[in-house]
Amino acid sequence: MNFLKVVLFSTLQLSDLQKENVRLREDLERENVARQTLQLQVESKDQLLSTMRAQADTRSATLQSSSYMIPTTAADFTSKTPAQDPSGKVSH
Repeated sequence: MNFLKVVLFSTLQLSDLQKENVRLREDLERENVARQTLQLQVESKDQLLSTMRAQADTRSATLQSSSYMIPTTAADFTSKTPAQDPSGKVSH
């Protein structure tokens, strides 16, 4: 009779351990999915930042190489140089 109790107890223990194992595997799978999702978000944000940096660099280079002068002082705003319209006529 004692042998049967031991076998029954061992079987119950094994069943409990198997259930715990299944639960832990499910938890692990959920954590893996969450980690993969976060990794994809990080990669997406890295790509976005790279794109934005490239755009900023392009704009900066375009501004530096353009013939347009950006006013930086009050004198630049009050300059009395004649303006030229697209037809080539000078107006005062």
